[in-house]
Amino acid sequence: MKNFLAQLFAPCIGGLVIALVFSACDEIQPDPPTPVTLHQPELVQDTVVVSWTQANTEDFSNYILVWDTTESLLDVTTNRRVFDDQEQISDSLSGLAFDITYFLKVLVQESDGDSAGSNIVSVNLPEPIPAHTPEPVQLGTPGAIGFTIASLSWSPTLDSGFVSYEVLLDTSLDFQSPWRHSDAIMSQEDSVITYNDLRPDTRYYFQVWTYYSDSDSVGSTVLEFMTLSAADLAPVAITGVEQVDGGAVLVTWNQWRAENFLAYEIYLAEGDSLEESFFRVATHEFASDSSYTYTELQPGRLYFSRIVLNLDKGDHVTSAVVPFSLVSRYENQIRITDAEGIVQTDLAGYYLRIQTLKPNGDPIPDVSINMTRSGDHLIFTSNSLVAQPRYRALILHELDIENVSGSGSADDPLVVPWELDPIYAGYEVYQSDDHHNFGSFLYSPDVTVRQATGSIFDIQNLLVNATDEIGSIIQLSSTMAMELSMEPKYLSLSRDVFLQGGNWYEVVVGDALGLYATDEIVYTWAESEEGVIITPIYLGDVQFSRDFIYKFTLTWGQHPRDLDSYLWTPEIDGVSYVVSYADRGSENRAPFAQLDLDDIDSWGPESITLTQLFPGTYRYSIHHYAGWEDDSLDIAHSQAEVRIADPNGIVQVFNVPEAPCDTWWYWHVVEIDGATGELTIINALDSEPPANTTVRSQPGKTE
Repeated sequence: MKNFLAQLFAPCIGGLVIALVFSACDEIQPDPPTPVTLHQPELVQDTVVVSWTQANTEDFSNYILVWDTTESLLDVTTNRRVFDDQEQISDSLSGLAFDITYFLKVLVQESDGDSAGSNIVSVNLPEPIPAHTPEPVQLGTPGAIGFTIASLSWSPTLDSGFVSYEVLLDTSLDFQSPWRHSDAIMSQEDSVITYNDLRPDTRYYFQVWTYYSDSDSVGSTVLEFMTLSAADLAPVAITGVEQVDGGAVLVTWNQWRAENFLAYEIYLAEGDSLEESFFRVATHEFASDSSYTYTELQPGRLYFSRIVLNLDKGDHVTSAVVPFSLVSRYENQIRITDAEGIVQTDLAGYYLRIQTLKPNGDPIPDVSINMTRSGDHLIFTSNSLVAQPRYRALILHELDIENVSGSGSADDPLVVPWELDPIYAGYEVYQSDDHHNFGSFLYSPDVTVRQATGSIFDIQNLLVNATDEIGSIIQLSSTMAMELSMEPKYLSLSRDVFLQGGNWYEVVVGDALGLYATDEIVYTWAESEEGVIITPIYLGDVQFSRDFIYKFTLTWGQHPRDLDSYLWTPEIDGVSYVVSYADRGSENRAPFAQLDLDDIDSWGPESITLTQLFPGTYRYSIHHYAGWEDDSLDIAHSQAEVRIADPNGIVQVFNVPEAPCDTWWYWHVVEIDGATGELTIINALDSEPPANTTVRSQPGKTE
């Protein structure tokens, strides 16, 4: 039995063993590596960037990147790269020929020599676009060069990729001065730019740069040009403002006599914000025109006149601003109240009906009423009841006050009740509080009339002690007005004016009444038994005492805070002098010119008085000394004004030119011929003092 089973299963057992042996032999044969996937290459300019997936094998030896112009890639020996790092799965190929198709493949090779090839990809490197070489724009011939204007042009670029033009204008060839203008223009078609704030008689440099999207830029050639000479640019000046019949004001100016005239423009402003409120009221197209009449003005309001001279090529010259107001044509008009205590008149455009009343309301007939306008006030004065004056003052722009009705028109006159008691002397004044309501104050009947002779500063001492909070009033008599070539008038002074100090008070009163500190004035005033000064102060007569040749007065705005007056003299006994804060000079000895004070904290005024002339040239200038916290705080933005007066009271007014400048610059105003006394107007800004002069500093000046 055992033999039988052995014989039966022997073949099977042998076959199983053989099968197992062959199976073991099959398992020890190694598998080939898995091929990687080659991605489509990327083109970066003239470089081909190749990448592939990472090989998934533990027996990694290297990658082999091959490429050729034939797809077989079988015998590539030169165009191949070997990478031993299994994690490096990209490479960049440069130096390939343009417009030729290349085939690429990556082989993964193991250490036992097995390898697997990736898929084959192709790439074609196109011919590169030639680099952009921009051409500079061509500058054109200047279209218009004037005193302060220039129109400049260029040929627009036709190159693609345009971003912007940068237009440069400067007084320096390196385009690095503080005045440098740089304008960005985004439209490719633009080809003209106009400047209208240039300086006369100045050399400028102009250049245009073109910028492109590929960061290229190219600059044009530089154009050099000169503006016209300032010697040919005479200033336009308002020479007179005069009230004429019908409540109108006639303004006159000097004529322009050159051929480049286009037109005069006449402007008017009202109120304090001048630049915003100026509007053009007329245009005169004839150079021979030299006057214009403002009409439909409102009495009691402050106006400003300005003349703009327009020239060809776009130039324009602007006069100084001159203030004026519509004053009453009836300064000394007297009306007698009727049986109802009423007088009615047309006063400076206001139709008034005034009724004088006793405190109990009864009318007062046969009362003499003097009516006038002073500043922003209507003044009603009664002199007939007692020897001393009494008055009522109404503020024109606040006529909605208590007890006053009517609009002031011819068919709706202002009705102003006024209480007067013939038993009492003294005076009555109505003053406004914050709500524009008026209250009355009655002073003692014991009033003394006083008279004295003195200067405007003696009058100032009286005004400081006056009680009128509306401001103190000075009346110019007909006798003194005739001596001053004026009409009789009232001058209403704000208390701020005479409390500021003598120098500022002198300027205000001098402008308004044509008086100087040296003039001897006979004046009269009333005083209560308590010592209260009662205005008006009457100016009865004047003895002129003006021993100067010229008086130069400088005022300016808040910024910059310190401007300095300078007067350079010719040689006097072999010595040339500089009158300024460093050496204020003397009126009685050389240099016979003196600066009154050095104002270092804005506004001014400061004055130089010239008492004697010597042959040669005098030069008067203003220097920006201090105050530079902002780029705009230069002398051109200082609102500086110079008033030059002669012994006859004739005043010439100059305003600082609004022209580009820098800090520390000079404003050269006038020159004086020492032999003849003739003034030559300069009125120009410059970075340097006048030619052939020196500037001495004062070490002790404190800012």
